[in-house]
Amino acid sequence: MKTMSILFLSFLFSTALLAQSPDKIKVSGGFIIPSTSVKGFTANIEYERRLTGNWKIYFYSGIYAWNKNQLSFESELKYYSGYSEDEHILYPLYAGAKLKISSIKTFTVYANFELGYNFISYNEYKNFVVKDENTQKVTGYYTDQSSGKKINDGFLGFGVGLGVTQEINENVSLMLEVKRNVLLKSSDDLLTHYYYNAGVLISI
Repeated sequence: MKTMSILFLSFLFSTALLAQSPDKIKVSGGFIIPSTSVKGFTANIEYERRLTGNWKIYFYSGIYAWNKNQLSFESELKYYSGYSEDEHILYPLYAGAKLKISSIKTFTVYANFELGYNFISYNEYKNFVVKDENTQKVTGYYTDQSSGKKINDGFLGFGVGLGVTQEINENVSLMLEVKRNVLLKSSDDLLTHYYYNAGVLISI
């Protein structure tokens, strides 16, 4: 899978170098909503180049930050909660393709498809269930903050999204975008993130 990803990124990069169309730089920011965590914030910078017809290719990186990975369980109609991770920082490095779906005057709607690699750091904690010694009923659940250790990791990801741009003039456009990305920690451990971004496209 990693070999395929490297080949895909290399193909898109070489294609971009050969294409003869105006380039654009996109600067954007917004929200990240991980499937098991509190929401956080994103900041991206993206290089975009038109290929032919309705297709474009792009490369981007940025920084994403969010806090606690929430855990919860139920015992005898009581709910207990804690967290196993916090202080997440993620650096994405992605390449992808955009397909123009429709254009109405100065508005353009597009879909995107992307593949890349994610560098992530966070703190990891152990959690403990407290039980009554006599009845063995659950009486509490807590995160052991003293068990925290720093984790630095990296894994592949892929995503799809929809966006809309509005052309202000021939050099500047505004954009809104929503994406769903899946990060592959392992074959049986997938992380789903949703992104909501707004930004500006500038021709160079």
